[in-house]
Amino acid sequence: MQEFNQEEADGDPSALLNALVDSVVPGAEGLIFLPYLTGERAPHWNSNAKGVYFGIQLHHGRAHFARAMMEGMLFAIYSVGIALEENTGPIHTIFASGGLARSSLWVQMLADIFNKPVFTKNTVESSAWGAALIGLEALGIQRGNPTIKTSKRREHKIPSAITNRVRRITPYI
Repeated sequence: MQEFNQEEADGDPSALLNALVDSVVPGAEGLIFLPYLTGERAPHWNSNAKGVYFGIQLHHGRAHFARAMMEGMLFAIYSVGIALEENTGPIHTIFASGGLARSSLWVQMLADIFNKPVFTKNTVESSAWGAALIGLEALGIQRGNPTIKTSKRREHKIPSAITNRVRRITPYI
């Protein structure tokens, strides 16, 4: 992201990255990224796994690399989702929070890959809110159904055209 920011210093690096990624079709025209830069944990449990871009061709530019990077990271999350479903049953809904939830493109790609509705809240820092709620209950300040802050859900729908493209590339990931 620093590279994107240096080139266009006035731009928001996240917006620049999203614009690059959005300019390339799902599947990054065959470019695949395995995001194992520090090994891999769940569900593969291989600390020796390495990150790699696979399928590089002359026509691939930085937009393709950015799209493949985002898809690779989201498919890594998807592999955890598959393992969860195998052990606990079907996942019907996904709630996204944290940095990923700040980008509607990331969240939409997550919905496309999982082929499930993904919800975000107006506040993306759910972990901090959860910790605060647990702390308030532990201290006896708040009991039962604690409410620190309420916010509405936003649903990211699954457009069938993108879902079908994602399903075509899934066997290669």
